[in-house]
Amino acid sequence: MFKKNIKDFFTLKSLPVYLIFIIAAFIFFWSSQLFNLIFKEGDSLFISETLSAFTGAFFAFLFLRLTSFLEKYYLRQRKHYNALTSMEILLDEMVGVIKDDIYLLPDFRRVIVSGNVYASLLQPLPLEKRYYEKLHDIKLINDLYKLNYDIRRLNDDIDNSNTWYLKLRDLYTSRQISRDDYIINSQIIAENLKVLESALNMLFQDVIKLRAIVTLRLDFDKPLLTRFVHTLIDFQRQDLTDEMINSKTIEIEKDIEESAVNSHPRIQKIREEVSKIQ
Repeated sequence: MFKKNIKDFFTLKSLPVYLIFIIAAFIFFWSSQLFNLIFKEGDSLFISETLSAFTGAFFAFLFLRLTSFLEKYYLRQRKHYNALTSMEILLDEMVGVIKDDIYLLPDFRRVIVSGNVYASLLQPLPLEKRYYEKLHDIKLINDLYKLNYDIRRLNDDIDNSNTWYLKLRDLYTSRQISRDDYIINSQIIAENLKVLESALNMLFQDVIKLRAIVTLRLDFDKPLLTRFVHTLIDFQRQDLTDEMINSKTIEIEKDIEESAVNSHPRIQKIREEVSKIQ
């Protein structure tokens, strides 16, 4: 589905070029030294100055290239890690929406086929495509692409079912169709909702699997600097005991009760003013 983007890995692709340059530089270094030993053996000052200038320039260039490579590598890793973190949140939202829709469907079908009106509608699933260019795991990108494709098709079915039922409900509540016509059309919609429920159950398993993959990737693909920062934060973080939580909970409850008592005279005054207006 997706091929590796050369731009995402151009820093790694440049490594052979850097290695060739380093080898060529060393060849030049030792060749110049040999040349000077042969033809300028007596001029040691010339040899020393030449070698010092070349060595300084060479290591300065090597340090700059290495620093640039490590910076780009870290930024790429951090972008990937941040995308994984956002994906984890998105997948959790998907799980919630799918479970809500699955919970609604049995009552939805039962109510409408009995000739009654159902107030709730199915929720479309969140769809996000911005992670494609941020991730560097090709397999994960393909899994996300497949999931988004399935979600898009399912959302189309959900929108069609919602629109169909809304029009039918409006016709029925405005008495433009009879109850029998409403039930006949509701039975057709109910059959379609059965298919949606089956598709949602299958999608739920796909989302859970991808959620597990993302969680594992978050553990394995954490940048080195991020690992160090997280370790430092965990070291400085103070654990909360049950006694601390219970004590703070009691304190907050007391504050709420005091606030209610203090606001009671104001509420009573407002009621008196309202009664005067009436």
